[in-house]
Amino acid sequence: MQRVDKIVGPGQSWTTAAKLLVSSFVGIDLPAGPSEVLIVADGSADPVLVAADLRAQAEHGPGSESILVTPDAELADAVLALVGADEQIRRGSSARSTRRSTSRTSTRRSTSS
Repeated sequence: MQRVDKIVGPGQSWTTAAKLLVSSFVGIDLPAGPSEVLIVADGSADPVLVAADLRAQAEHGPGSESILVTPDAELADAVLALVGADEQIRRGSSARSTRRSTSRTSTRRSTSS
């Protein structure tokens, strides 16, 4: 493998560990940790897009947090069903950590306006 000036890009805990191991020899962008997202949406939101955004963060590792806050019970139920749907989790290296992380995905229903 040829020497590089800098290693950049996202990854899971293994990527962070590798970056830290070589950081005294080559530049790195940053040692990233778990990812988190909080989405606030009303009933006009597309549940497929909301679920996709929640899953995008969940792919970063089992320590990732994905939370939806909504006053709409139908949206919350639809998003929760989509997040847990196996057919939406791609097969690949991140599928197992996505499943672990999405199992902790939650929705919070706000009743105040």
